[in-house]
Amino acid sequence: MKILILTTSTDHHLFFVNKLFKKKIGINLKHYSYPEGQKKDFNIAIKKYLKKRGIKICPAAISGFNNIKSDLFNLKRISINV
Repeated sequence: MKILILTTSTDHHLFFVNKLFKKKIGINLKHYSYPEGQKKDFNIAIKKYLKKRGIKICPAAISGFNNIKSDLFNLKRISINV
């Protein structure tokens, strides 16, 4: 499977992935995760694009904490090394 970083690609693969999920199992995606999830991998335009496509939440891969006011398209994560 080819994974495209939205900020470095003009081919917005989310549309095609969403269409595939709808066709194969009858659901529209509401959650997405940036493939790399670093600050360079998403921006305001990408957030708007995802929202327009019906995405409600999109976590990043940036370490940190969230609160009630956190941006749902820039949710932080805590890594646990076991």
